[in-house]
Amino acid sequence: MVNPSWQSIKELVYERANGCCEYCQTCEINIGQTLHIEHINPAGGNQLDNLCLACPNCNLSKATATTAVDPLTGVFYPLFNPRIQLWEAHFV
Repeated sequence: MVNPSWQSIKELVYERANGCCEYCQTCEINIGQTLHIEHINPAGGNQLDNLCLACPNCNLSKATATTAVDPLTGVFYPLFNPRIQLWEAHFV
């Protein structure tokens, strides 16, 4: 099987996200900034299931984290993963 070009991967990620950040759901047209193709798991590869579209704010906030600590309990929780979770169910 031929590996798709990076340009075609970027197009697939952008289309899958409908041009909106997969973390905050803000569309590129509304923020006036280019959205970034980012790794969900920084240690993962460039497979489609590890890539998402992120606005600059979400990208900077998430950085390389995959978990975050609850400030009240000190318990670490996984961050939202747009490939395996539904935005509407996660952010209630």
